[in-house]
Amino acid sequence: MLRLIAALLLLTLAACAARPRADTVTEELPWLALTPEAAPLMALEQRLHFERAGEKHTLDALLEVDATEMRLLLHAGGQPLLRIRWDGARIEQQRSEHLPPQVTAERVLNDLQLAHWPAEVVAAALPEGWTLDESDAGRVLRYRSHVVQRIRREDNGTILIEHLITGFRLRIESVALQP
Repeated sequence: MLRLIAALLLLTLAACAARPRADTVTEELPWLALTPEAAPLMALEQRLHFERAGEKHTLDALLEVDATEMRLLLHAGGQPLLRIRWDGARIEQQRSEHLPPQVTAERVLNDLQLAHWPAEVVAAALPEGWTLDESDAGRVLRYRSHVVQRIRREDNGTILIEHLITGFRLRIESVALQP
């Protein structure tokens, strides 16, 4: 099971290795490094459904964000795969030996920030050539004029993230945890 999850995560992030060039479309997203205080407060239990090239897998996550810190635990079958703590300046992580090295805390944190942090905060942190548009339909991240990622929020609170360059899709079902 853990090898299957590790393979899925490796496939998911393998396309994220190259830095963008001005003449190419890329899946590599810029490092946002947004502070926890810029995010809404949240405590969520999540089910993550990954899909790529016809393969489908599911992981679970616990996510907490307060004014000083973001905490995330990714786990499968009761086994922790990745723990992340982010205070806006430093990332701490504990990784399972089954997790591929290409799965980084920075990559996971970026996806969280693109989905959950306010659009104006994300847009202000993007480097030249990158833009984020938000509408009732969701968010669209572009590099130059090319759509790289779409984020849609469904009526039930589910978030769908589509990485258009790699064909990778992530569906996040969230339930708020009681304080």
